[in-house]
Amino acid sequence: MRGMKRITLLAVALAALGATTSSAVTVIEGSTDGGALVKIAVPDEWNGGLVIYNHGFALDAIVPSPPSLGVLSSLQLSEGYAVAASSYQQNGWALYKTKNDLQNLVALFKANFGEPSEVFVYGGSLGGIVTAQAIEQANLGNVVGAYPFCGAVAGSRSWDGAIDLR
Repeated sequence: MRGMKRITLLAVALAALGATTSSAVTVIEGSTDGGALVKIAVPDEWNGGLVIYNHGFALDAIVPSPPSLGVLSSLQLSEGYAVAASSYQQNGWALYKTKNDLQNLVALFKANFGEPSEVFVYGGSLGGIVTAQAIEQANLGNVVGAYPFCGAVAGSRSWDGAIDLR
């Protein structure tokens, strides 16, 4: 029985990894007024939902262009969701301006594609706390789901554990 569960889980994982979009996708890349780089992908058969991916911590002075839409973007696009991501106009502990970065991203999305019917926000590590901050403060529209995984939600206290561990 355990072997069957593993095979089933493996099949589901492979199906998710192999998902491709069945329709064309419109992609917009650019920057916001605040200077953050953005990427937006919307399938032709858009279901009205918008997924926002928040990346993790980075000290790099040069932000990758364009920002990643996350490892689940192919699956999300194949399900009809629009997917968007923003770099942050700050590097490192970027929380001081990420609310504005996400608001600018959503404003750019609305200007090009209209109001999303529902918004989902997710991210890991620093992206997890950016996600938590977004649902508390950013007013991004009809946010119906958020997944802040491995978020540094203790704020600066998270660094205490890292320093103690060192």
